[in-house]
Amino acid sequence: MTLRSVLLLSFLPSVLAGGGCPLGCSCSRTAQVECSGAEVTEMPTPLPAKAMSLQVTNTHLAALGPAAFSNASQLLALRIEKNLLERLSPRAFQGLAALRYLSLASNRLQELPPDVFRPLARLEALLLSGNQLRRIQPAHFAGLSALKELQLHGNRLQGLPPGAFDQLPSLARLNLARNQLVRLPPRLFTPLARLQVLRLYENQLSELAPRAFGGLAELQELALYQNRLRQLPVGLFAGPRRLQKLLLSGNLLETLPEGLLLGLPEVSRLSLFGNALRELRPGTFGPMPLLRELRLADNQLASLPGHALANLTTLQVLVLSRNRLVSLAPAAFAGLEALEELHLHSNRLVTLDEALLRDQTSLRNLSLHSNRLAALPARLFQGTPGLRALQLQNNSLEELPVGIFDGLPELRDLQLHDNPWRCDAATRWLRRWLQEN
Repeated sequence: MTLRSVLLLSFLPSVLAGGGCPLGCSCSRTAQVECSGAEVTEMPTPLPAKAMSLQVTNTHLAALGPAAFSNASQLLALRIEKNLLERLSPRAFQGLAALRYLSLASNRLQELPPDVFRPLARLEALLLSGNQLRRIQPAHFAGLSALKELQLHGNRLQGLPPGAFDQLPSLARLNLARNQLVRLPPRLFTPLARLQVLRLYENQLSELAPRAFGGLAELQELALYQNRLRQLPVGLFAGPRRLQKLLLSGNLLETLPEGLLLGLPEVSRLSLFGNALRELRPGTFGPMPLLRELRLADNQLASLPGHALANLTTLQVLVLSRNRLVSLAPAAFAGLEALEELHLHSNRLVTLDEALLRDQTSLRNLSLHSNRLAALPARLFQGTPGLRALQLQNNSLEELPVGIFDGLPELRDLQLHDNPWRCDAATRWLRRWLQEN
């Protein structure tokens, strides 16, 4: 039985039996009970004995007492969300041995009794997000060997104890985002050999141990954006070789160690925008045949060396806008054979080498506006026959070489405004070309 099947409950009996419908609730013929409203201040009783899904939302329920669901032992899915829930009895979930899905999201829980979830040996999903939890203990997850999903985002966790997740060998999804985590204990995630998704975004992490993600051979998504990371140790991603999404934007990274991103052939999404990167070294990026977009905007890059991105042969979109780029090596984009969009606007570029765009036959959109370009090489666009959109506005261009656009039969969108154009013979050809095209 999959978790989605539990949620849909499409296989449930068509008739409820063994009890009426509690006050403040509605009971359907598909074994679902839904309770809501401010008049609900304690757990509705008696629950139908055959109920398999119970939802208690938007009520004034503040506490769950011992064995609150003792007469509903067939429950598979239990959602107690968006209430005023502050307290759980240590025996609140006694008798729910069949439960697969439990959500206590968006309540006011500040602490959890140890072993409170131990009776739920078959639980596959536990949602505790949107509460006020300040700490968790390994004992909170004792007995949950079948758990596949744990949501703890949007709490007030400032730290995690060693071994916090050691008793969760089946865990595939772990969300710790939007807390106040400053550091992670060594080998915190090592026991989670089946983990596929790990979200740590919007915390206060300032450093990571070299083997922080060691042992996570099945990890596919790692979200670390909006933290305070200034550097990443070499070997940080040596364990999760199957990563597909690596999100590092919105940190304070100044450099990427050589070799950091080698050995990640399955990455299809990589975000590095909004950091403080000052340089990109050749060898930073290994082959990533599935990577289509790379966003490096809003950093502090002043130059781009030759072949810095040469391993990214399938890259289609490259965003380098809003940096401090003054110069680009002639071979800065060498190897980017599939590039379709190149965004270089809002930098400090003064000149461009005529070989910069050589062999960029797939390029369709080139954004160079809001720089300090005073001139362009006559042969700059000879390697871009498929160019359709070119933004050159808001530069310092007074004139352009005669025939610079002659090799661009597909050009449809050309932006030239907000430049100090000369009004003499030097630009006569350009006026004529614009009238004809």
